[in-house]
Amino acid sequence: MKMEYLDFVLVPLGLAALLIYHLWLLHKILHHPDTTVIGNNARNYVVWVETIMQSVRYYSNAGCLLAIPPSKSHRQPGSSYATGCVIKGSYFSALGFHSLYFSIPLFVWIFGPIPMSMCSLLLIFLLYFLDTFRGNDGNKEAIHGSVKRVGLSSHLDQPV
Repeated sequence: MKMEYLDFVLVPLGLAALLIYHLWLLHKILHHPDTTVIGNNARNYVVWVETIMQSVRYYSNAGCLLAIPPSKSHRQPGSSYATGCVIKGSYFSALGFHSLYFSIPLFVWIFGPIPMSMCSLLLIFLLYFLDTFRGNDGNKEAIHGSVKRVGLSSHLDQPV
């Protein structure tokens, strides 16, 4: 088979494999967020923002929201908005990194279609281990316990 024909076969297969992986990851994030790192980070940020509302002031644009003084009640004013901003920032960060990862096989395409398709398959293998979450039940119980203390059990039941 000529090298030009490999471009027409292997490159679309590599790009299609990456696209299918990212569609699968999006489905997992939307329907089963506990099985992904992104979904677990979003749930952990809910606890983080509620418990450390006053002491942390350096997480991107949400830093100014975290400096809101506490109200007379135990619940922080604007904490749900700050939580949403931190979670949205986390989503955009993950999207940016995945865009960067997606560009790696396109760069390797300079060396030919075979390295590009191999790089795509290797990238899918590595991203699977970076994106999926295989936590232990003890950690989940610790998160649920701290969430109940803060009063965020309603946030955990909502889809991320």
